[in-house]
Amino acid sequence: VISDDSGLCIHTIEGKPGIHSARWAKKYKSFKNAMKFILRKIKKKRNRSATFVCSLSLKYPGKRIITVEGKIKGSISHKIVGTKGFGYDPIFIPEFKSVTFGQMSRKKKNNMDHRYIAFKKMKKKIKIL
Repeated sequence: VISDDSGLCIHTIEGKPGIHSARWAKKYKSFKNAMKFILRKIKKKRNRSATFVCSLSLKYPGKRIITVEGKIKGSISHKIVGTKGFGYDPIFIPEFKSVTFGQMSRKKKNNMDHRYIAFKKMKKKIKIL
C-alpha cells in the first residue's frame, strides 16, 4: 500500500491551509476561490513565504511502514498566474524561480516539486528493504 498527502503551508497565516488544502478548496467551492481568499488574506503581508509539503508512506506485507517527506520552499505570488498544474500551483513560486508552478510545463514542475522529492527519498529507502 502506498499513500500520500500534500499541502501548501503559508507561513504568515500560521502554516495554513497545510493538510487542509483540499478542504479549503471545498470550503470556498473551488481552488480558484481558495486562492483568491489566500491572496486577500496576505495582501498586505511582507512575508509571503510558503512551503509545499508531501508526506509519503509505503507498507509492504510483513514489513515496517516507511514514511518520507518532500518539501519545496517558495513564496506566494501577488495574483493567480498560469493555467497548468492543479490546486494551488498558480500562486506558488518555487525558491530561485520567477514563475509559478501554474506557468511551468508539467515536466519541469514534476522534476522539482514536493512529490518528486518525496518519491526520490522513498526510492532510496526501498533499496534497503
